[in-house]
Amino acid sequence: MSPPYRKAAMLDMTRPDDDTPQISHVANTVAGGVSGVSVQAESVTNAIIRQTVHVQHHHGGRDRMRLDSPSWIVSRDDAAAAFGAAVREGRERVVVVNVCGPSGIGKTALAVSLLHDLCSRHPGRFAADPLMVRFGEQTLDGAVADVLCEIGVRPGDIPLERSDRHALYRARTHAFGPIALLLDDVATPGVVETLLPVAPGSVVVVTSQHELDDLDRESVPSGGLAPLCRLKLGPLADEDAVLLFSLRSAQEYAPDSAPTWLRAATAHTGGRPDVICQLAARYADVPDEPAAPTRPGLEVAPSPRGSLPGKMTTPFEEPEPDTLAPYNELAEHERRLLRCLVWHPETLFAGDLVTSLAEIPEAEATELIRGWCRWQLLGEFPGDAGPRYAFPSAVRDRLRERSRAEDSGAERVAFVELICGHYLRWARAAHALLLPDRWLVGGSVGEPSRSFTDHHAALAWLERERRPLNRVVHLAYENGLHATVCQLCEVLWALYFKRSYYVDLIETHDLAVESARHLGEEGLAMLSRMRVQRARPYLKQERFDDARADAEAGLVAARRSGHTLATVTALEALGRVHFERGRITEATAHYTEALELATESGDPRAVVVERHQVARCQLAARCPEEALRTLETVYTEVNQLPKRDRYNEARIRTSLGEALTLLGDGAGALAHLSAALDLFSEIAADEQVADVLALRADVRDSSGDRDGAARDLQDSYTLYTLLDSPRASRVAARLRR
Repeated sequence: MSPPYRKAAMLDMTRPDDDTPQISHVANTVAGGVSGVSVQAESVTNAIIRQTVHVQHHHGGRDRMRLDSPSWIVSRDDAAAAFGAAVREGRERVVVVNVCGPSGIGKTALAVSLLHDLCSRHPGRFAADPLMVRFGEQTLDGAVADVLCEIGVRPGDIPLERSDRHALYRARTHAFGPIALLLDDVATPGVVETLLPVAPGSVVVVTSQHELDDLDRESVPSGGLAPLCRLKLGPLADEDAVLLFSLRSAQEYAPDSAPTWLRAATAHTGGRPDVICQLAARYADVPDEPAAPTRPGLEVAPSPRGSLPGKMTTPFEEPEPDTLAPYNELAEHERRLLRCLVWHPETLFAGDLVTSLAEIPEAEATELIRGWCRWQLLGEFPGDAGPRYAFPSAVRDRLRERSRAEDSGAERVAFVELICGHYLRWARAAHALLLPDRWLVGGSVGEPSRSFTDHHAALAWLERERRPLNRVVHLAYENGLHATVCQLCEVLWALYFKRSYYVDLIETHDLAVESARHLGEEGLAMLSRMRVQRARPYLKQERFDDARADAEAGLVAARRSGHTLATVTALEALGRVHFERGRITEATAHYTEALELATESGDPRAVVVERHQVARCQLAARCPEEALRTLETVYTEVNQLPKRDRYNEARIRTSLGEALTLLGDGAGALAHLSAALDLFSEIAADEQVADVLALRADVRDSSGDRDGAARDLQDSYTLYTLLDSPRASRVAARLRR
């Protein structure tokens, strides 16, 4: 029988007609706890699932606005009762609850758990899933824009002026209906008043270190604001601190019989839940990052472990249970597969990785994975495109120990190569669809068992696997797989550049440049490509000196390699640097040489790209008639390519629009620019969409359509801002004019 103090360990959601959350003893931890699950527990190891809460976006908004997963909290009964009373009494008004207290006291964890509980027991009460604004990560103006996007406002429809934006916020939150909103780490009442939703029935929970002053009653019209409810949190009592330590470390210590060392340790924490949880994590027998499900539906998310200076000597350092007992019962081929899989970077992975590594049908791989999850060798987590998996930390550590003991160094590198090969095959398939006929230095690596249906599916896979792909590049570099590092970076261009992930691009390409150098003379063409690819984000960030250094070094490496297309690409990169700096003569010389080499190579796509660049120089030199003739030729050529190249087709139509603008043909220019906009939108090339919108605004303004021009500039400004582009400020200046 479990001790009585272990009963009722979390929010009890079994009373849907009562607004008061039933909290007995719940561990409130900044370190996190159960993800998307509310349980009533008779013991830490025997949890009974009461209700699962899945928090998802209705409108596909930003990840940073997702409400955190509910955590375990201890001894906050009074606060929960006051929250329930405030929500119940203010049902027809806008309810604001201020959870205040010093840092680390558990304000955010309590606020999150209260909102999860409210939404789960009243699923139809709010018009959208609860939203969370973290003021440590964003500004007030950014928060207003983010909430508007979440409730269905297009980014381009959000006004630039602050007063207009806030007026729109009031109008749209009223029309949208009641919402639940958590404002985390707020400093002043003015922030709350600005973000108050107007619709009756809305609930806003505000966390702050100090009590907020009363809010302006006029913030919500018609007396619709309920009295401010304040919940002041203080340190945990000694017995609650012991209880929290017990729950977080999975130890059987009752508060009234805890050993002296534990009482002294928890007293030293000052009753702060965050410090207690860090202490418990140091001594936990059962790992909590990530814990495997104990039964279907119970998913435990990874939680960061804290660290404390020094280490106390304690009497309970018992030997860890044999986490690999089920592994020892498996057949050797299955054990070897796990020893291979465990070298995957410490990120979630999809089931198709097992299919690829084992070279077995998908159904067989699924059965294997189910068995591993059942035996707690793997943890399963929900994903947008199916479940994803990760090893619990203890299992991962033990499996890697076994692999080091049973597999040679060469075998372990071969395991890593198999993992990298899986991602490389899929990334190449996505690259081929997104950038058809783009030449690659890297050799063939085979094809994945399935292919992507369209551009959106390819880009969605790259987005979904973005973090594993980034980590796999590092994994390959750390294991000396330098050719693989370069091949991965070469095809990840389709993701990093199209989506403007310049930080990822530069970080991975720093490794790729070093890897290409390791390849020696045979890697010169790849070294050229890596430096040329890295030059592009430098150029977009207006780091012109860095861009020129990479482009020039890329050209030197390309000429030394004797690779014609590498030389063409490097000449184009250097021409682009000169073009952006306004040195049109130098740019024209580089582009013309690149066009001559491309023609000699017989690569039709390279010819299209370089001829278009020559036309761009003709436009910049204010020779629109000559540019138009060149563009008409290249437009015919791009439509004759073996595979349709939407990206370059859109670029050429953009230039045609510019040429016709200079020649006074506004209608023709508008037609080409609108077509280019559609093409760029199809392939989700956001930065290019912003460029075309800014150009189309000029055409509309010249033709007298000032409202249309303002809309295009507003949309362009919004996209540039989201992409953190330096062009945003220039578009903003045009908007003001």
